[in-house]
Amino acid sequence: MIFLQTLKNSRFLFFCIFGAIGFVIDGVICNYIYINFNTTPHFARVISIFFSMNFSWIANRTFTFKINYFKSFKEWISYLSMLSVGVLINYFVFIFSLFILGETQINIWISLAAGSLSGLVFNYNSAKFLFSFLQKKSSR
Repeated sequence: MIFLQTLKNSRFLFFCIFGAIGFVIDGVICNYIYINFNTTPHFARVISIFFSMNFSWIANRTFTFKINYFKSFKEWISYLSMLSVGVLINYFVFIFSLFILGETQINIWISLAAGSLSGLVFNYNSAKFLFSFLQKKSSR
């Protein structure tokens, strides 16, 4: 029972849930662009990760870290900046995985998963730091 209560209140669990939804958004958009616009998966991923990051910003600020004041452009830029290192880790693992596995639709999904998992811990700690800072700042 205590374990279930801990999971219910776990920021990391919520971060992972929204990350999984972001992963699906990322993958669907990446594959859609790759297939329908005849681009490379690398280019498609640059576009798709932007959509995924926007979703994760809104979901994590609202539900994971429970930020309830007005969203600002400055906060959005701060979020994207803080997570950019994790995004680069994610993207380079994606590129490396595709290089090793080959550019097929299933390998795009496998590479997306490898990239997403590689950036998970870094991105969680970055988001936690940013939103903790914002919570302290708003309570002044």
